[in-house]
Amino acid sequence: LSSSAAASDVYKRQVEGLLEAIEEANRPIIEIAAKAPGEVAIFGDNIDNVTVSPEFFRKYSLPYYQRYTEVLRRGGKKAAAHMDGRLKGLLPMIKDTGLDIVDGATPAPMNDYEPEELAEALGPGQTAWCGVPASMFCRGTTIEEIIALNDCITDAFGDRVILNVGDQVPPDADIGQVAELAGHINGR
Repeated sequence: LSSSAAASDVYKRQVEGLLEAIEEANRPIIEIAAKAPGEVAIFGDNIDNVTVSPEFFRKYSLPYYQRYTEVLRRGGKKAAAHMDGRLKGLLPMIKDTGLDIVDGATPAPMNDYEPEELAEALGPGQTAWCGVPASMFCRGTTIEEIIALNDCITDAFGDRVILNVGDQVPPDADIGQVAELAGHINGR
């Protein structure tokens, strides 16, 4: 092996060792969550396909979710994972995770997918916590554009969406538009 290939193999073993240690540390936490009161346990991963490549997700994250969503399900819990970012490369694997809820999903223009793409990627029984990107409330976007994206989201998901303002409403947001959107949703 060349020195770069040998170093790469060492780094891979180190990363895999770290992932095993993290999983070992998380195992009792997941088991406690499965027995705890409440209906939903959330993995606060903040995953997207820039920080976790599709190849890495397929090899390491997907089996992790599958193992631990099963533990949570045996405890009567729904499992959610915070996936707030660019998800286009991960969408084909979402249905295989075992997750019940994809939490924090925020579509374009904030990220790299359309609401319809995420809705199509969900498997049976999966729901998305999805909403209008918060950035739209502070960049001169009209309320008509905001409502149009909201309606696109609700049309794409039907009853498989938990609506929200995607991510956090920034301090410079037009809170009046947030209220107008809430009024539109309540009147729909």
